[in-house]
Amino acid sequence: MTILLCILLALGGVSIYLAYSGYIPGHTDLGWAFLGVYLIVYLMFAIAWVSTITGPFSSMFAVVGLALLLALEAPLVVELVSQSVMPDPSKGLKLIEVHTEAERKVAEDDLPGAIAEYEKVIAENPVDVVARFRLAELCYEDHKYHKAVTAYEALLSYTQKLDISQHCSALTRLSEIYAQRLGDVESARRHIQTIIETYPDSKYASYARDRLDNL
Repeated sequence: MTILLCILLALGGVSIYLAYSGYIPGHTDLGWAFLGVYLIVYLMFAIAWVSTITGPFSSMFAVVGLALLLALEAPLVVELVSQSVMPDPSKGLKLIEVHTEAERKVAEDDLPGAIAEYEKVIAENPVDVVARFRLAELCYEDHKYHKAVTAYEALLSYTQKLDISQHCSALTRLSEIYAQRLGDVESARRHIQTIIETYPDSKYASYARDRLDNL
């Protein structure tokens, strides 16, 4: 019982972190879902502990309920881990001086302003893939999904300037937007298939195959 309590406390810390930290940009709902299920599991644990005093039947019922709830939390963990397999699209990209004003607006939670600033940067320098990554990412975070698709598609025209992780990140995000936000499963599958065909032996292809099976 003590070990189980320690596990639940650890899950609680993970749940709160996922809910508050923005662990996966655009997926804080998963963190809150994880936290909600955890709280229910914790309640069931309390009921199970009390039931050991009141009788074996009620104890067994509570333990079965606890096991079912833990099973319910498992898919959330899998989804959180799978979403984090693909790196942050802007990871490793070096921001330069012309991006400063845009990033200042991001820090002020002014996403529309930051988007406008990056559009100016791109208008002056169309081959700035860092700005294109940030524009696409910010449009997604601001729930402007059609605009995000346009930005990511434009970015993919500069594939030769992207490394494998950046290329796969853009394709995965596009697939996600098409499937979950725009209801276009065919386009979602097409972008995931591109990862498999372009990088067949990579870890990204392995993840893409699993994702393709669920689309």
